Amino acid sequence: MPVITSNRELYRVVTAALQRRSRPGPALELYLARLRQTFIAQAGVPMTADGFAAALDAAFEGETPGLDTSVLQAVVASAATPVWHRQLARQLIDLREMAEAGTLERDDRYFGVDAPSGARWYNFDPHAFVECGLSGSFGGWEPGDDTGRELVPGTVAVMGADNTLTPVNPEELDEPHYSLTSISWEQVEEFLWAGQNYE
Repeated sequence: MPVITSNRELYRVVTAALQRRSRPGPALELYLARLRQTFIAQAGVPMTADGFAAALDAAFEGETPGLDTSVLQAVVASAATPVWHRQLARQLIDLREMAEAGTLERDDRYFGVDAPSGARWYNFDPHAFVECGLSGSFGGWEPGDDTGRELVPGTVAVMGADNTLTPVNPEELDEPHYSLTSISWEQVEEFLWAGQNYE
């Protein structure tokens, strides 16, 4: 795996790894449970962009972690637990409850469904969760990338510095590229949110 030094490289390295994985892959609950184990083992120390990319890929395989719902609920309820960990535990509970309610069997789920907690979900397999998480939190996607992501047709509303919305052709928007060698736990939190919510 190459040394990642920018958000663009992070996107390219991780999506290339996704393309080598069969789709849909493991259930998203299992994938996120494995990812949680890796993150817990690394918590408290800075994570390199390379380590983050490796963790996202490694979660496709491995043992099935035993996850008791009461343990996850205790994590969610603890103000002493880091925000990223509470968020991930909440996502695991949501996925379990949606599976029990039959929500994950709905054909229209990728248009957005609500978990019993009231949280909105748009992505239900590891490929979609990871690609949307990357694009929504780090950026790095460019038109022409072979990831299935496309520019939306027509114009999009962009908020200006004066807080007014202006219609803009999405092809005219520049995707910012920036240096990225380490991943903060706040960025992990943003990634998890985008994996659930970004389209």
